Amino acid sequence: MAKGSFAVAKFDEQQYEGTPRIGWLVWYKVGGVRQSFKEAQEIVEKNGFPVNNMTMTTPRWAYTLALGEVEVLDRKAEVKVLPRPIRETADYAKHQITIEQAHLGSGNDRLEYTAQMITTFNKVTGKIEFEVEKASIGNVVADKVQEDILTSFNYHCKHIRPWTLSTFAHREIRDWWGFAVRPAGGVWFVLDDRTDKVRAMEKTFLDFGSGSKFLSHPVIDTASWREAIAEEADRDMEEQVSALAGEWTTLLKEIKEGDGKVRASILNTRIARLQEVIARATAYEQMLSYKALDVRKVAEDLTTQVRNALAGKTQGVEILTTQKEQKEKAKADRPVKAEQ
Repeated sequence: MAKGSFAVAKFDEQQYEGTPRIGWLVWYKVGGVRQSFKEAQEIVEKNGFPVNNMTMTTPRWAYTLALGEVEVLDRKAEVKVLPRPIRETADYAKHQITIEQAHLGSGNDRLEYTAQMITTFNKVTGKIEFEVEKASIGNVVADKVQEDILTSFNYHCKHIRPWTLSTFAHREIRDWWGFAVRPAGGVWFVLDDRTDKVRAMEKTFLDFGSGSKFLSHPVIDTASWREAIAEEADRDMEEQVSALAGEWTTLLKEIKEGDGKVRASILNTRIARLQEVIARATAYEQMLSYKALDVRKVAEDLTTQVRNALAGKTQGVEILTTQKEQKEKAKADRPVKAEQ
């Protein structure tokens, strides 16, 4: 569709740059990015973001993608490749490759199926193994299927997909303490003190190219906007606290119904997540002038429960510590010598 010229906007960014705002509404669209994983890491690092949020496609997932991309072998001859799962264990994932060929126009239209190829993804070696009865499906067909699967698999093991960039952006927004303002997601609010991050993400998406864009719109500091954003912030944090409470209840039950033992690191992780919710509540109180009393109280009560378990004060719970944790605890408990 042809693009026409747009009318001149009544305002530009410079005209409202000095207007007080409470934050930004952000959203993005991802184009057909095709960078290698190494190139993607270089882009995000160059723009000031941690590379660990740009996750590489696992070999297991690359195997699934590869099978999904060889569905049609020959459109003119009506030949399709239909991967079907057989079994998956901790060591391997096995599929049957069924070749479907349509026989049309002979007065006896029918579909013919041949299932004589087995693919196995070895989770230990990270490689795909093939079992083929070439006499049944033909050397050309068998070789073409293997070649297509391996080519696709090797590509996905080394390159990102649009989903990779989308996941990276979503993780970053959550790290900025942003939250969705629509039930279906897709549009998030982030506080004004994350402006530098927003600008850096806009540059990052431009660097990935292929039509990828990270967009933002200022949220002006008005009473109605403060009220609307505060309501969504409270909802988001209540959902997080509720999820953490449910996880803690389940974990405590599993510990007591088991051998009663739990690693200290597991409880410390729970405490860190609860502390983050409390810190988020504090930040939103300061920026939005609202009181997250209920969220804070529940998070603090949960923190106390987990700390009590960590201190050995919860009946039926025994704490397991690594040698490193034991040394750190001994060092912390060691009395400090007075200066001479």
